[in-house]
Amino acid sequence: MPLSSSHLTVASPKPAASCADCAVKPLALYGARGIDFSAEISKVRRECRRVAARRMILRAGEAPQDVYTVLEGWAYRFLLLPDGRRQILGYYLPGNIISLEALHMARMHMSVQALTDMMLCVFDAERFKAFVKDHPAVAAEAERACIQRTILTDNRLMDLGRRTALEKVARLVLDTYARLAHRGRVDGQTFSWPLRHEHIADTLGLTPVHVSRTFRALRQQGLLEIHGQEVTILDAAAMLLTAGLPDDYLSADGRHRHLFGKSIEPA
Repeated sequence: MPLSSSHLTVASPKPAASCADCAVKPLALYGARGIDFSAEISKVRRECRRVAARRMILRAGEAPQDVYTVLEGWAYRFLLLPDGRRQILGYYLPGNIISLEALHMARMHMSVQALTDMMLCVFDAERFKAFVKDHPAVAAEAERACIQRTILTDNRLMDLGRRTALEKVARLVLDTYARLAHRGRVDGQTFSWPLRHEHIADTLGLTPVHVSRTFRALRQQGLLEIHGQEVTILDAAAMLLTAGLPDDYLSADGRHRHLFGKSIEPA
């Protein structure tokens, strides 16, 4: 079933009173590249909704009734095989749009689950689709997001098919850092890391035991530290080398130079 108000079970920061004051607006389709459609998008918004960690937001096969902007928290999208094996396809962070597929697909091909406690801004899917259609600049950003996701998917296929465990994990850590830095959510080179070993394993095609050994190797090499749900990159240059990435992969402000630039950044 689609996410309902019965899932409002966690405390989250109070959302902005209006779309004009929304902190994540610059990261969303309707606020990127200096676009400001606050008045228009506020007419499409249904509500802000709190969601508990581990709650399902969307299920594969459903007709999406809502589109969500992540205000706070993390979620992930995934596919399941009949025997329960899971492939995590990507992670949603603040500013990302959940169920963007509703613009073009009648039913979801994947499921989405909250990784942490979340706050979502909820839009009616049909009205959101009409809003995008009526504003070519927003439609262009949606197209750009789809292209960027294709590039990220290509890299994930390379992870699964050819990269070593060290390369895979180092890339995931660096990409997560870049995405959070893009949002101003890092403290130096320390950032939130709520992923458990089973999440990483299902993202990168490893086992939880292999993930544990790989992080141990990265710590022993002095590349990073993990304290609770935080990661600190100790040697960015060595991490880039381990991941097989060029020295300029990250720009000075932490953004992913080759993909994100000043536009929106996809999950």
